[in-house]
Amino acid sequence: MEKQILILDALGLGLFCVTGAVKASEYGLGFVPAALMGMVTAVGGGMMRDVLAGRVPVISKEELYATSALAGAAIAVAVHESGANQWFYGLAVSLCIGWRVLALKRGWKAPLPPGIDRF
Repeated sequence: MEKQILILDALGLGLFCVTGAVKASEYGLGFVPAALMGMVTAVGGGMMRDVLAGRVPVISKEELYATSALAGAAIAVAVHESGANQWFYGLAVSLCIGWRVLALKRGWKAPLPPGIDRF
């Protein structure tokens, strides 16, 4: 059942990073702040889920989580600012989901700073 939960988590990560980034861009934030807000929106939701479930938050591990959310959010802001068709938001969602799922399947890990214990 863990695989299905991780796939649904990747789907939620993609949707929330794009939604947060587009909303931030609509409120007048620039490219970088809007992309960061999209990432924070997505990662924050995942952290709340993990805390409520009594688990160590995924962001605290060495998994590629925030990186894929930032990439999806950056593309969403670029699409929003360019005035392109809204269907291109699907590209941002797909990039985030695809990157996250690929990282899970291939075991890609992000380096942790020195002094941080691995869970």
